[in-house]
Amino acid sequence: MGYGIRHTVSIIVLLSAMMVSRRQNASASYVFVYQYKTWTAAQSYCREHHTDLVSIRNETEHQKIQDLLKNNYYYYYVWIGLYRTRSWSDQSNSSFSNWRTGQPDNAGNSEYCTAVSFSDSGSWTDENCNTASPFICYSGE
Repeated sequence: MGYGIRHTVSIIVLLSAMMVSRRQNASASYVFVYQYKTWTAAQSYCREHHTDLVSIRNETEHQKIQDLLKNNYYYYYVWIGLYRTRSWSDQSNSSFSNWRTGQPDNAGNSEYCTAVSFSDSGSWTDENCNTASPFICYSGE
């Protein structure tokens, strides 16, 4: 361990919930990853270790994510799988949204990825994809 090799310890909390997908009824578990990564790195991590970044396609899914992570309010932003305000990472479709007032605003023409603010009732905000934040993956269909 002392030979210049860096070891990264990730603390992953598995949070299970039943979620109804528009594609099919399935059991899924949410995984809150306590690592700071860019949106793209978070997406890659989720796809390698789980299924994908979480999609929030309806109020029920939104409420379950909010309930499961209500004790993690000290994380200002947490990545979810929405890109450019309309494309979910897992290619699912939904018209559901929970944007904070004034969002998305694409400030500086550089905010294309979506984060959830648990300190603001789970509202969504567009952020620069190169910002490092914790994130939520899901496992299952």
